[in-house]
This record gives sequence, structure tokens and C-alpha cells, in this order.
Amino acid sequence: SGTMFNYPLLDQYEWFWRMDSDSFILGDMTEDPFRTMSDNQYIYGYMGLGREDEYLTTGLWDATTQYMTDRGIRETPNQMALYLEEDGTWDRSYFYTNFEIGYIPFFRSEAYQSYFEHLDKQGGFYYYRWGDAPIRLLGVSINSEVDKVKRFDTIPYSHKVYVVLPEG
Repeated sequence: SGTMFNYPLLDQYEWFWRMDSDSFILGDMTEDPFRTMSDNQYIYGYMGLGREDEYLTTGLWDATTQYMTDRGIRETPNQMALYLEEDGTWDRSYFYTNFEIGYIPFFRSEAYQSYFEHLDKQGGFYYYRWGDAPIRLLGVSINSEVDKVKRFDTIPYSHKVYVVLPEG
């Protein structure tokens, strides 16, 4: 969720593209996802959204709101607002990280890394099995705007039961 971005072998790259070993591109791509990301100044691209099981998020929202308070984030960031219930609590959404493209300098930034370090100190990765998918959504949503995140829906893709078959 945080340490992988500081791996020295990534120093020569601006972008990462992660796909699970059981993910597949099902046909020709009509766009270059890296050009799309770069030309539009996106910092994160994903294929789909899910909802995490409640028992896997024990304490995560409390730790996140504490981080925001500690950092002086008083207003809900616009990107974060997309994933909140009416009462202002996180709806447990996550980005499917079986297909994700990210701008490495963003994930190495003090803002993102400080969020990860805050969570790491809480121990939830070990005690509650906090996963990378909800951490990615929360970390991106706290530190970016809606127009910096891209949902890819034109790439023919499959991962287990999740399938995207664009029209045309």
C-alpha cells in the first residue's frame, strides 16, 4: 500500500501498471493508457470499484479521519465525497487493484506516504488485514481531486468474474 512505491527499481519510471496474474486483456486496446494518463494529468487509473467486507475495515475509517484531523483537513475532499454515506462515514468502497495505473511521484509524495505511515502505526494491516485496495482509494481520495482519477472502461478486460467488454 505504501512501501512498494519506494522500491529503488522504480526510480527510472514515472508510472506503474499493475495487473494480477489472473487478469487478461481480451482484445485490442483503442487507447494507450499511459498516454491517456499523462495527457490528462491523471494520477490514478482503475477498472472497477467494489465494497470491502466490514470485518476487513475495522478501525480503518477512524484511523483515516484521525489522520485528516491531524493534517488539518477540515473539509471533505471532493474525490472522498464520492465514497461517503449520508452520515459522512466511508461506504467501504475500494478500487479494484487487479488493474491499476498510477503516477509514481504521487505515490511517493509526502502526502500519500504520510497517510500510509499513519495507518502502519495503527497496526491495522496486521491486526485487521487492511488491504491495498481500500487504502489506495482512501489515500488517493484524500490527496487528489475528481479530475485526477480515471476509470478505464474502454479496455476489454477480465479478472475472474469481473469483465469489461466495451461496445464497438
